[in-house]
Amino acid sequence: MPLFAGEELWALICSVATRITPQLAGWFATATIVVADERERDRIAKHTVPASDSRSSARAATTTVAAGIPRHQRSQSSVPHVRRLPLSRAAGGAGHDPSWLCHASCMALWPARGVSGADLHSALSVVHNGAVNILAVGHEASTVISSYLSWCTDATRILRLSLRPADLRNLVLTDTYWAAQSNPSPTKHLLAAVHNEVAARKDELQTALKELDQQLRVWSVSCSSGGMAFVVPDTNVLLEYPEPFDQLDWHGLLSVNVRSMTDIRVVIPLLVIDELDDAKSDRVRSRARQALKVLYAFFGDNVDGPRLMQPEAHLKGRVDVQVLMDPAGHARLPRADDELIDRAAALGSFRGYPVEFVTYDTGAALRARAAGLSPLRLERPDRGRAQ
Repeated sequence: MPLFAGEELWALICSVATRITPQLAGWFATATIVVADERERDRIAKHTVPASDSRSSARAATTTVAAGIPRHQRSQSSVPHVRRLPLSRAAGGAGHDPSWLCHASCMALWPARGVSGADLHSALSVVHNGAVNILAVGHEASTVISSYLSWCTDATRILRLSLRPADLRNLVLTDTYWAAQSNPSPTKHLLAAVHNEVAARKDELQTALKELDQQLRVWSVSCSSGGMAFVVPDTNVLLEYPEPFDQLDWHGLLSVNVRSMTDIRVVIPLLVIDELDDAKSDRVRSRARQALKVLYAFFGDNVDGPRLMQPEAHLKGRVDVQVLMDPAGHARLPRADDELIDRAAALGSFRGYPVEFVTYDTGAALRARAAGLSPLRLERPDRGRAQ
């Protein structure tokens, strides 16, 4: 449920936040604070926890906040969010605000680097089945607690190479696990806590499997006999290539590595959209706005799934475009090139397809090749075509 707040109302909310009941505090911690002015959002955020994204914290659309909640009691999973609502949308207009577009959805679970989505799904299914059987050993406290701890050990062994550490902690190695591990005495209080924890683990794992199924469908491939090629363009390609990216001859550009009948999916990571939004110089500002307008036209209502950008033509496959969201809780790498390449490589491993990476920068091309991508380094428009 969103709260529409200005700075004065926010100050009032902050002043009473520490006095409200735990139940209301729990609801408040998951609320979304919606403001219609970016400066208002920034003033509100001064009283809050800074956004984790250091590259775009000044313009982050979902700034993590914790109004009136002591810092030591804050958690990343239970805090309200400040979101700037575009003025045109607040007034009922169409709007083309990229921050609103890009943070409309977020992937809840993503495998570790080098792990495919299908492999993670198989591992989660095994762990979920094990959780279902924890209580099948009987009702004796010592047996149930021992069964739960054994399941945690097995689940950690199965998932530790497939999940990010934070996801493993959320799904398996919770506070209840550490409490039972440190003192497994079969008391009635611990037994009750384990019963509740087992039920919670089953629900969480079932939810994770459903969300992963959704991501696998979102990134599913339905292509012609020529196959499918995934392409991740660097931000500089969208800003500097002579043709707008939606009109670019992608088959001609990638002719060295991609056959003409191959379908192409142009993947735009969220980082690229944030960098377009941050483009300030007069030389590229108009191109950035044009690219954002095109992306908004494709994804303004829903960022899930690909959109047809260029239909199949004579001896050429179709060209789709799709946005790659950041996983929930994702912390970006300090260097932009490393972050972009990491997301492209993660997509390649998730779907099990090679990924082409197009850039004007030599350093980015070299990093992409080292990460297992297939890089294409373009020359600047006045120097030639590509290498």
